[in-house]
Amino acid sequence: MPRVLRRFLAPGMVLALAIGTAIMAAHPGGGRAMIGTLQQVQGRTLTVLTAGGPETLMLSPSATVRVGTRIVSLSELASRTGTRVKVRYTESGGQKHARSITVAAVKKETQTT
Repeated sequence: MPRVLRRFLAPGMVLALAIGTAIMAAHPGGGRAMIGTLQQVQGRTLTVLTAGGPETLMLSPSATVRVGTRIVSLSELASRTGTRVKVRYTESGGQKHARSITVAAVKKETQTT
């Protein structure tokens, strides 16, 4: 490997590792995501059917729910059971805490005449 490349590569790798460690420390439990079908919203608990089976998550007080670019209420999320969602969450004490839920866009049906 050329000397110039080694001179910049090693410090860059150390910096990337330090930044990654700082991000993980700022988010205890690490950030994770799941994709599935929204089955139920009951209070601040949601159930998502994933490829591995149903998952139950608690909705964090600061969680955001998005449909496209709009932020919507929890009641609107409850009205969208059966749709695909992506949930970003953290895990602590064996419990999953949803930080954000993104509802998949529903394709408009084409009208035929």
